[in-house]
Amino acid sequence: MHLLGIEVSFHFYYIESLKEKRRIMRSIIDHVQSRYKISAAEVGYLDSLERGAIGFGVVSNSRKQAEKVLQKVINHIDIQSEIEIIHIDWIEA
Repeated sequence: MHLLGIEVSFHFYYIESLKEKRRIMRSIIDHVQSRYKISAAEVGYLDSLERGAIGFGVVSNSRKQAEKVLQKVINHIDIQSEIEIIHIDWIEA
């Protein structure tokens, strides 16, 4: 069994309120969870308008499969026009 996770930190563009930021974060989390069936939560920069971080976790029999799923998640986030990924931490347990 392999437990693999990532923490994706990003920068927001054109955000004027925390409410708008939370809407975007919730949208990303909900879509990724329903599409890829993985765990996700907002994990950092909770009170910042310009930055955010979401953690994603996968449990799999294959490390390669877990990496593949998380790479798809990164690609999905990367196409969001409101944000830019600035750092990705890979975590293995």
